[in-house]
Formats: sequence, C-alpha cells, structure tokens
Amino acid sequence: MGLEGWVLRNSQRTAARELKAWGRLKQEREWLAHQVPALTTANQAAVAAEVVAGANRRDQLRQRLEGDGPGSTTTVAESTDTFFGLVEFVGKLRAQATQAEVKLKSDECFGFASYAHTGPVAGQIATILRQREAMDYLMDQLLESRPDALLSVRRERAPSEVQLDGKDRVADTLELNPRLSIRMPGRVEADAYQFEFTGDTAVLRAFLNRLATGSPPVVVRSVQVEPSGVGGPTAPPATAMTAADPLSWAHPRRSKFDVTVELARPAEGAAKAVP
Repeated sequence: MGLEGWVLRNSQRTAARELKAWGRLKQEREWLAHQVPALTTANQAAVAAEVVAGANRRDQLRQRLEGDGPGSTTTVAESTDTFFGLVEFVGKLRAQATQAEVKLKSDECFGFASYAHTGPVAGQIATILRQREAMDYLMDQLLESRPDALLSVRRERAPSEVQLDGKDRVADTLELNPRLSIRMPGRVEADAYQFEFTGDTAVLRAFLNRLATGSPPVVVRSVQVEPSGVGGPTAPPATAMTAADPLSWAHPRRSKFDVTVELARPAEGAAKAVP
C-alpha cells in the first residue's frame, strides 16, 4: 500500500510538470502564430528573396557611384545628370544672390567652373555631389548675412579630380596649406572652401555666427580683412566738425573679407578604427 501511494504521488507530480510545460509550449505556439509575417516556409523564402534583391540594389548603386569604366553607358549618363544638376545649382544660387541684392560676377560658378561645359568623370561624381551640397549650405549662410558683393568663391580640388588645363579650371579652385587643415589620416577628412566678399564688419560677424551655430561641423581656418575703399569715411575740413555733431562724418567702413573654412567628416572606416 505504501509503495503504491508513493508511486501515485510521484506520477501526479510528473504529470503536473508536464502539463505546465505543455501550457508554456501552447502559449509560445499561439504567439508565433500571430507574428506578422507569419513564420512559414513561404514567408521565409520571400524574406530571403528580398535580402538578395536589396544586396543587388546596393551593388548597383555602388557601381553607379564608382563607374563601370571608361566609356561605359552608365558613366556617361551619371556624368550628364551631374552636369545638368550643377547648371541648375548655379542658376539657383545666382537667383538667390539677386534676390538678396548681392552683386556677382557675370560668370560666377561658385567653385564649379571646371564643369561649366562638361560633367565630371565617374570617379569624381560622388565628390562633386558632396561638395555641391556643402556649397549650397555655405552660400545660404553667406547670402543671409547680406554682403555687398561676392567677389569670388573657391572650393578645394579633391584628390580624385584630375588636374585639367584651362584658366576656368584653376581660377575657382583652392589649395589649402596642409598645416592649416584639420585632416587626420584615417580619422577625419575635410573639404575646404574660400569666400571673398565685401561689406561692413557686421556682415563678417553675422556670417561667422551663422557658421558657428549651424549643424554641420564647419571650422574657420583663416579670415583676412582689407579695406575696400568703398563707402569708407573721409575726414572733412575742421570747420565741418561742429560741437553738436562731432562724428557726423563717420560711417561704417566697407572692407574686403577673405574667409576660408573646412567642412569635416569622418574618414571612411574611422568608426571601426576607433575603439
């Protein structure tokens, strides 16, 4: 009798444990059944197909940026698209300058005169698009500061760009002294831009303040100031200075400013290299 009672209690405990485990399995099965998409063989195959399609699309985009080699149809199409994009970009900035009443040179290309008649080659497209976006931001900040005139705009020629002949292809490019650059090989890359404009000191102050409070990391590398001789004060005869208004002849002096900035970005693979 005692042995039979022990066997019965042991069987009951075992049955209770198995019943509890079965309940957990049932809940898990119900939870899996309500997942979207459902965890079926067909859905698994569909997800795998999407992964493959995404990888193919990634490779296509990478190939479009890097180019398919000299003379390829893809390269020609991308170069043409970039050329027309730059034409539209230059036209937009000219219109903005006109609206802001900022004087420009008739042939101002905002640093992209190298591509006034033809698009960049395959290996340059990604760089040009990045610099165009940076120039768009920097010009917005400058035009909002209301200079009198924009004398010149230069951008730094990227290493991927081939040194081309012709005055237009050199006049609006910049060679920054490496000692002034914030570049750190393997960690930080940067593109330099230079703006020469006229105005009073408030214009320069507004431009620098806008760069300092903006979201892109902009570093001012140099600022040069030179009196422009336009709108400056001219000392009147002593008889013209009265006690009532001793500074009536003084006006804000117009100056020419030369500002060089760099836009920093992480070097390729920098995130992986930094522990």
